Amino acid sequence: MEQDQKMNQNIQNLYPSSSPITLEEILSTGLSVKRFANLQDVIDFYRTEIIGLREEIAGLRTESVELQTRIKKLEERRVQLVAIQNLDSKELELKMPLVVTIESTEQDTFVVWSEDLNTYGEGKSEEMAKEDFLKSAEELYFDLKEDKDKLGPAMEKIWEFLQKIVKEI
Repeated sequence: MEQDQKMNQNIQNLYPSSSPITLEEILSTGLSVKRFANLQDVIDFYRTEIIGLREEIAGLRTESVELQTRIKKLEERRVQLVAIQNLDSKELELKMPLVVTIESTEQDTFVVWSEDLNTYGEGKSEEMAKEDFLKSAEELYFDLKEDKDKLGPAMEKIWEFLQKIVKEI
């Protein structure tokens, strides 16, 4: 009896909690005391298990913080439709607004893209992404114009769209 009380005290010293762990509870896990040479081996075994569980819990806490950060970034992601009124070009101007999508990414960059033109621009700010997009759109116009007799169906469709909304100055 005295040995059981000492064992219970050793267990409590290893893993203090609001609800005491008794030798009976440990033995009810299915491990037989006969498997160990003595009660100290039981204590050492559970000490190792507890240390492993504490390390696993610490890893899970770290992972939880990382996931919460990613969730917050995803919630902050913005996607908006914007009508561009001009191309900021010395050679081209828009006859009508061009609708583009502006999106912030998880990597703290912005992407401006047009489904109609199948092109995009990116940058560290919305303005930089828009400038990159406008440059890409202008390059696309002149590339398609140069190769207009050799275009496949998808590029031909984009060229036809560009001719409707863009005019050369």
